[in-house]
Amino acid sequence: MDIKQTPEDFIVEEQIQLIFEPGQYLYVKATKKGWNTISMIEQLAEILHLPKKYFSFAGAKDKQAVTTQYISITHAKKEQIERIKIKDITLEVVGTGKNPIHLGDLTGNHFKIKLEFELPRTDFLVNYFGEQRFSANNYEIGKAMLEKDWKKACALINHEKINVSLQKYPADYIGALKKIDKKILSLYLHAVQARIWNKTVVRILQKEKNAVQYEERVFIQKRKENFTIPLISFDTDIEAHPYAEILKEALAEAGITKNQFILRSFPEILPVNTERQVFVDVKDWKYEKPFVEFTLPKGSYATMLVVQQESFLSRETKK
Repeated sequence: MDIKQTPEDFIVEEQIQLIFEPGQYLYVKATKKGWNTISMIEQLAEILHLPKKYFSFAGAKDKQAVTTQYISITHAKKEQIERIKIKDITLEVVGTGKNPIHLGDLTGNHFKIKLEFELPRTDFLVNYFGEQRFSANNYEIGKAMLEKDWKKACALINHEKINVSLQKYPADYIGALKKIDKKILSLYLHAVQARIWNKTVVRILQKEKNAVQYEERVFIQKRKENFTIPLISFDTDIEAHPYAEILKEALAEAGITKNQFILRSFPEILPVNTERQVFVDVKDWKYEKPFVEFTLPKGSYATMLVVQQESFLSRETKK
């Protein structure tokens, strides 16, 4: 399945709740093509001569898409933002407020995707993490960090800042990793959590009568009562969970223990236990050939909805 032939084939718009009032934060609507969120922030920080800590956003967006999202900037003026010219990025100051934008402000994302076939309509999604979460060796880097193999992590990231640091201090791999943005380092650890979460849900849903195995995932055509699975961390109480044994199996398959999530060298990026819903609602469904549109809650993947519905089409074709 390849639904991203060009960025224009995959359009994402954030749905967000902002309180507009006089304040130190500029709220900026950013529409971009071929840029991920972190790269855009780095470019803006360089142009405005501001540290990246003065920028915040509700969610990272993929590079291979046309995306609209909102960022907040402090220590900047509206006129400065309006003068910025960056290829394939449009910036619009929409207001000000007293608080920076953060994840809690995001209510969901609306997607418009170009497809060569019509998907069967659905009102729910099995809430797997998409392949974007694991791209560019994210899982492998995260696992190396959990195994305290700092040298391997540096080699896999292969970032200019790391290489420059290692040229100066050849044996200081931890110091080199600290040159990387904390949000990026957190993504590597989250990729490990996400892979274990996916594996756990697959094992659970395989037991359902209407299960459909498709590639590495299992989907069901009829939603069951919702439940949550934890994103494993050092503080997860696995024994207390109804699916404790399956969680243990998924951890063992990954070769990870929950105590490995204690990274004393990087206390600022330690993930904590959170619960993720196995099923989420799909809203605002619309199909006008060749585009399908729908809205998903924050943190859910449109690519997974396409894969889910494609799995049901594939099953019907084989009958």
